[in-house]
Amino acid sequence: MKKIQFLFLLPILIFNSCKKDDNNPLGSNDTAQIWHMVNDAGEIAEVVITPFTYSGTFSETDNSQHWYMSYPGGRMRIPVSGTISHTSQGDHWYFTITIQNGGVSLLGTGEGYSNGNFPDALTASGTVRGVATAPSMGSQNVNGSWTASKINGTTNTEVPPNPVLSSPADGVTNLSQPIVLSWSSCSGATSYTLQVSANNSFNLFVFNQSSLISTSKQINGLLNNTTYYWRVSATNSYGTSSYSTIRSFTTSSVGGSGSSCAGIPIVTYQGKVYNTVQVGTQCWLKENLNVGTRINISQNPSNNGTIEKYCYNDLESNCDTYGGLYQWNEAMGYSTTPGTKGICPDGFHVPTNAELQILGTAVSNNSNALKAIDQGTGSGAGLNTSGFSALLAGYRINNGTSDNLGGSTLFWSSTEYNTIVAYGMFLYFINSTINFYTNNKVYGYSVRCLKD
Repeated sequence: MKKIQFLFLLPILIFNSCKKDDNNPLGSNDTAQIWHMVNDAGEIAEVVITPFTYSGTFSETDNSQHWYMSYPGGRMRIPVSGTISHTSQGDHWYFTITIQNGGVSLLGTGEGYSNGNFPDALTASGTVRGVATAPSMGSQNVNGSWTASKINGTTNTEVPPNPVLSSPADGVTNLSQPIVLSWSSCSGATSYTLQVSANNSFNLFVFNQSSLISTSKQINGLLNNTTYYWRVSATNSYGTSSYSTIRSFTTSSVGGSGSSCAGIPIVTYQGKVYNTVQVGTQCWLKENLNVGTRINISQNPSNNGTIEKYCYNDLESNCDTYGGLYQWNEAMGYSTTPGTKGICPDGFHVPTNAELQILGTAVSNNSNALKAIDQGTGSGAGLNTSGFSALLAGYRINNGTSDNLGGSTLFWSSTEYNTIVAYGMFLYFINSTINFYTNNKVYGYSVRCLKD
């Protein structure tokens, strides 16, 4: 006969399963067996089964033995006492449980089947029935079913241990991009959170993502010759571990994101010099395009062979700082072909919507990596880890006015949705998201050119 340290399903009460604490000596008994038990709701509990005769008792004594009752959204530690008895006949077995916990009592019976003598078999399933009594709800019938599969190891009813960082080594320098960060797998962990920051206070995030299943992650869009700090935590249904020790690394001074494009550090176009920047696999002009003749923001351009631009608030100085603002048809040179040269210099084109999304992916969809250092605030403060140096240039509204300088920017794509609207990439001053929207073609937005 075997003693079951117990899992009793209570589908009517908020409690779902009982969990054994690691500190309970019974949980580390060499003859103990550990089972994962899953109830109707898909919730998993671990149950320790130890040898005993026909019946036994369990209780909390001198704080040496703790049990936890799990419920949706959390768990709580409870002192419990009760009795359990068990009989088995081959693969068919029966048990009864009595639990006393303050004003809540439970008397139940159960039965189950296994693919061999329980609990020596590998799998089992069964039903449980009983009556639950609580002061707030009176007596309620309890019915449920369960399945179980046997595992090896030690009971785990606590948060995972802290992860141990694997590579790169702490303090490594001249690290070529892209960077792959890896860490050890943690017992009991179901996901991980990785944070990469421009400082060791972790308030200038370059990457901050939870729910990672893998124990490694490639980080794109980092600046050259720059030191970064990283750490990892582990999570399961019981909570989240503390962060690992912090490591640092320094990127190489050549290649990778943030450097000039190979062979073409600058482009001279219509009397202006534009720098280039490599972001992932793409080569971009580093500044917003500023070409053409300014027209008043209340006017509409025409297909007259002259490039016509808007300047925010009709001030040429704003074009000098932020670049020109263009209606979609003007930016496209009155073509509708995705990827057309448009008003870009030779060898460059107006990016397609797909190419803008590739840019977003290269910086892990973090707009702060694209925004210049002095652009945005709070969680939207620019870090410019990609070197893209986006400015919150505002835009021209379809009613012929300027709006939102310092608050947002939108870059046209060369992909139209229909004859009225086209796609663009939107960055905002107060958050780190990258949005891909469709907007009316008569809006005036910034243009960044992408190398063919």
